[in-house]
Order: sequence, then C-alpha cells, then structure tokens
Amino acid sequence: MKKMDLARNELIYNLYFKDKLTISEISKKVHLSISQISRILSKSTLYQQEKANRKEENHKKHNEQAKEIMRKKRNKKRMEEKAIMDKLHR
Repeated sequence: MKKMDLARNELIYNLYFKDKLTISEISKKVHLSISQISRILSKSTLYQQEKANRKEENHKKHNEQAKEIMRKKRNKKRMEEKAIMDKLHR
C-alpha cells in the first residue's frame, strides 16, 4: 500500500472514529465514493462495534423524538378541549 493511501486511510479513520462523521460526510470530504469509504473502514476491527453503537444511539434518539411528538400532540389536544369547555361554560 502506498504511503499516500496510508495517510488517506488514517484521515478516514480519524474522521469516522474521532470526529464521528458519517460515511457520506467523509465521502464528500475526501472525494471518494461511499462504497470505497465503507470498504476502507470495514478493515478496522473497531468498525462493526462503532457502527452498532451509532445505530443504538440513533434508535434511542428516534424514540425520544417520537415520545416528544406524542407529548406535544396530547398537550395540543388538551388545550383544544379546554378551550371548547371554557366556551361552553361562559
């Protein structure tokens, strides 16, 4: 492997593991395809664990966002019902 390739791969590893960029973001920065970035990262023993960790974090974030949306909908419905009741009792 060329010295330039090693430096490029090290940059890719740093962007993914340290800077927490996505494969797509790295692809744009280093001007390689997503599949090339994925192939380079998959050679790292840490990649599968990091990928699983990110997936779990995204799943948790998605669930929290869904809960927040439901809370807002319930509150909106309560406010609308309260407004209707207030109008009826005037």
